[in-house]
Amino acid sequence: MRTGYYDCHLHSQMSFDSHLTMNRIAEIAYDLDFSGITYTDHVDFDYPGLGDKVFDIEEYYKNLKRVQEKFAGKLEILGGVEIGMQPHLADRNWAFVEKMKPDFIIGSVHSCQRCDIYDGSFTAGKNQLQAYTAYLEEILTNIKAHTYFHVLGHLDMILRVADYPCRSFEASECKLLVQDILWELISTGRGIEVNSSGWRYGLNGPHPSFKIIKRYHDMGGTIITCGSDAHRTYSVGEDLKEAYQLVKEAGFKEMSLFVGGKEEKIVL
Repeated sequence: MRTGYYDCHLHSQMSFDSHLTMNRIAEIAYDLDFSGITYTDHVDFDYPGLGDKVFDIEEYYKNLKRVQEKFAGKLEILGGVEIGMQPHLADRNWAFVEKMKPDFIIGSVHSCQRCDIYDGSFTAGKNQLQAYTAYLEEILTNIKAHTYFHVLGHLDMILRVADYPCRSFEASECKLLVQDILWELISTGRGIEVNSSGWRYGLNGPHPSFKIIKRYHDMGGTIITCGSDAHRTYSVGEDLKEAYQLVKEAGFKEMSLFVGGKEEKIVL
């Protein structure tokens, strides 16, 4: 049984929005005395305004092997991917991960209704409730279409990037949709990630919030990973220990780690 800290959401130079080398990430994680890391570089087909943002699988594995050999016996290093889910991309995403065969797959939503959620185009003309419910509805649709990922990434990301005063899913419509999302994940043998970047961006907590993590536990969820979502040197492993502590407070005794596509456990 594994112990220690594992950062399971990291972006290297293989991601279009990161300049960190795999080697540099591993060096930082080793200096932090972590037990292991998983690279989860972006695969975003048909990203609004940008087109296809994907990496070369052969080059990815060459870099991965080089770092694994360098840190053998010092740091467990795994290869994963973060797929950008959109309903019309389920087959293209599946073809990519089937070819890649990564250890770990995060399914994330970076765009909604074929609009970028980061640049304001998705929320334009929508009030808070309209935007939040549309976002959660699309997550649910994506979960049902993309049946092959292991954990849902940063479930409540919209709360950070949308310019609304309320940064929680307090409306009853939102609470019911979050419950539907969690139940769909649990009933199909998938889980959630606790993404510590929420602290970095001023949310005073991770993605998703502690309330959602606790709700997931109380509904019977057992698959849960933690990651810093680092794209820069300073953010590798940032607030990861705090995320682990919240997971423990929510009632979990173990974290999840995926090796060769299979879940293994980390004792908290």
